[in-house]
Amino acid sequence: MTLSRHLALGLLLCSLVPSPVQALPAEPPASTARAAMSDFDRGIRLLCSAGGRRAVQAEAAKWLHQAARQGHAGAQSVLGWMHVAGIGVARDDTAAARWLQPSAAAGHTAAQNNLGLLYATGNGVAHSHARAEAWFRAAASQGSAEAARNLHVLIHGDEGAPEVPGRPAFTAPDPRLVAANCRI
Repeated sequence: MTLSRHLALGLLLCSLVPSPVQALPAEPPASTARAAMSDFDRGIRLLCSAGGRRAVQAEAAKWLHQAARQGHAGAQSVLGWMHVAGIGVARDDTAAARWLQPSAAAGHTAAQNNLGLLYATGNGVAHSHARAEAWFRAAASQGSAEAARNLHVLIHGDEGAPEVPGRPAFTAPDPRLVAANCRI
């Protein structure tokens, strides 16, 4: 084999094996994912049983923070909503946006709608009509009635906006994430 052919073959083989710089992002270890899910479950159970008791809400927030820091997108979404609503934590739209961003990027419709509202109002983030519209569209495309209404209002104003009976503009955590009897 000629030297140039040997080098070409070596380069081809090297291109198939990722270098440390090109390596694919590592998935969190299974133990971390299990711990995050356990923390999330514990936080949701506490939140569901809180019944307006601030101390229990704060304890729920502690567990959800722990899960969110470990990258649990559901916990990030719930925690963002808790910061918007001031449930178990101080009301803080900037903190809400920090938690909603990764969850929205992961495809959580409630986080997408809620982040869209923050961009639409300029609360906690710089006002951006374009970003609000993009997040509302993402959530609406997944079936969020709140996001569809918010998108309509953003573009056309209140007139003719679809009704979302008994629902606030901000979306509470996805009911699939919480127990069926949880009223938050």
